[in-house]
Amino acid sequence: MKITILKEKLKEGINTIEKISQKNSALPILQNTLLEAENNLLKLTSTNLDSAINWQGLAKIEGKGKICVPIKFFSNF
Repeated sequence: MKITILKEKLKEGINTIEKISQKNSALPILQNTLLEAENNLLKLTSTNLDSAINWQGLAKIEGKGKICVPIKFFSNF
């Protein structure tokens, strides 16, 4: 997966997704966000099992793919 996106757009998406992720959860997967790159869109998805949030932003996608990353690491990066 290879993505080119504006820093401001990525930060906007991270801030949106970060609001729903749980900090202290019995299920560690709930502290992560799913990144999907396809068709010139970067999609960020997160859930807390009660509700979910999906953010999409335009990006230059040179290689499609999906990965799940800890939102805490991703937001600090």
